[in-house]
This record gives sequence, structure tokens and C-alpha cells, in this order.
Amino acid sequence: MKIMIVEDHEGMRQLLKSMILSHFKDSIVIIECENGERAIEKFPKNKPDLVLMDIEMGELDGFQTTEIIHSTYPEAKIIFVSSNDSTEFRKKAKKLNALDFVSKETLSDIYEVVEKNLA
Repeated sequence: MKIMIVEDHEGMRQLLKSMILSHFKDSIVIIECENGERAIEKFPKNKPDLVLMDIEMGELDGFQTTEIIHSTYPEAKIIFVSSNDSTEFRKKAKKLNALDFVSKETLSDIYEVVEKNLA
């Protein structure tokens, strides 16, 4: 099982990684990307089963990154993880065929969302 974490803040990336690795006992490989450009570069090489995608990042945000990945890999499973829990962001995530949306305010929801989408 491979999970790609796309997050520009090192601390949050490490937190997500440790949450996933400690909760899911199956062998999970974590692919870390510090921005959208790296995610686009690493996606074809790693073919992750699931992507946890931050939205507000540097030059290429999570929405743009998702559009680019989905243009070549429409089957990519992407879950947005964002501190901006606005209706606008949730609508845009749905429009981009995201599997789900997790607010960083309620990050513990990540367990249920990942479990549901890896099944």
C-alpha cells in the first residue's frame, strides 16, 4: 500500500506520516512531496494507492496539482487535507472528483477517511 502526502509544511507532513504509520498496521509506504511539482513528478514513478493533498501551497496549489494528475491518471484517488474548511473549497474538491475532504482542524478524521478509501 502506497500513500503520497503532498504538503508544503514539513511539520504537518511528518504529523500525517506518523498518524498513518501508527494507525494502519499493514505495510504502508509513504511518499512525501513538499509541493505540487514534486507530486506530479513522483506520481507516475510511484503510482500511489491514495494521495493526501494539501490545497494552499506555493506556485502550484493542490487543486491545480490534482487537475494535472487527473488529466493523465483519472483513476488517482485524492483526498484533500486543508486548514481552509470553506464551502468554496469543499465544492471545488468535489468538482475535481476528490474522494473526500479533511479539515486540519479535525485531523483525526483522517483515520476513517483513509480506511474507507483504501478498502
